[in-house]
Amino acid sequence: MPLSESYELHLDFVLGFTAARDLIVRPELRYRPSEFLPPADPLPEDLTLVPRRFGRDELRVLLERACGLA
Repeated sequence: MPLSESYELHLDFVLGFTAARDLIVRPELRYRPSEFLPPADPLPEDLTLVPRRFGRDELRVLLERACGLA
């Protein structure tokens, strides 16, 4: 079963600061059934989702969108 509009990619950020006050951002990405469409079947156990590493600029844009700044 392929992913469809009944699944959404959820992006959660864990934010932290170093002793030098540098911002550290760790994204947590996962697919979840949509809240707005009829319930979807669970993802198959043998489905392999290939992770993708986001660049610093991509994470900054996603974080700004999540905070309503972009």
